[in-house]
Amino acid sequence: MADYWLVMVPEDIYAKMLVEREYVCPLRICRKVAKLVKYGDIIIAYITAKGCNKLCGKIAGAFRAVGDWTRRESGYVIRVEKVAEGVADFSSLLHVFSKLGVKSAGHLRLYSVYYSKKPLPPDVGRRIVEALQNPPSVYAAVISIIEDIGRSLGFEVRRLGEAEVAYVGRGRTVMLWAVVANTDPAKVLAEDLAKVKSLAEKYAPRLSAVVVVFDSTYGVVKSALQLMSMPGRRAFAVRADALTDVASILQRRETAEVVKLLCQSTSA
Repeated sequence: MADYWLVMVPEDIYAKMLVEREYVCPLRICRKVAKLVKYGDIIIAYITAKGCNKLCGKIAGAFRAVGDWTRRESGYVIRVEKVAEGVADFSSLLHVFSKLGVKSAGHLRLYSVYYSKKPLPPDVGRRIVEALQNPPSVYAAVISIIEDIGRSLGFEVRRLGEAEVAYVGRGRTVMLWAVVANTDPAKVLAEDLAKVKSLAEKYAPRLSAVVVVFDSTYGVVKSALQLMSMPGRRAFAVRADALTDVASILQRRETAEVVKLLCQSTSA
């Protein structure tokens, strides 16, 4: 049975894997890796931040080992064939990584072969490969979690768009949630924030709070939230990875308590 291994790969090495169908692993870190990853196993490439260009911190491909390890001056080398090529960031795979107990993209490296010395659980590995083969909406996974949280807290949950959800509570008060894309170009982020602002204006008389879920673009999000705040209404930004720890908030609370709890992990 094939194992699934999460491998931290520089972007230039990943590019060579796609073209040359070889994975070259440096000698200093791969003596043990070469004993773990075997013929037929799946190597899932997680792009490291150092020296990256477009794929920083993303899972960008999956490869099957189709040979045995050999040693060269450049490192340990194994032949691979592409299983899936795509781009999946941490936010789009929240529902998968939560099974590992991973709460942030930074913690993901602890589950790589170099640190854990063990494969990913088979269901987690399969779902990552499926996500690469059939990439979900950039918003889908996070919105699903937000909807689950709202229902568990006793709110009426209304989907307002691809990336927007409203919680309707007692007295018909509304808390608006929106997910903004962590992507290039910046135009996409600007468009997402414009939608949030438009919805906030639409629900203004009953709106108690606006919560924007983001990944790594907090500076721009913070500026936009300042425009949405007004007397009687607060605006918050919550990191997407904070939503993985949903167990602590799946209990009935008033709107203000939910916001307060979630925003304990808000970046400043």
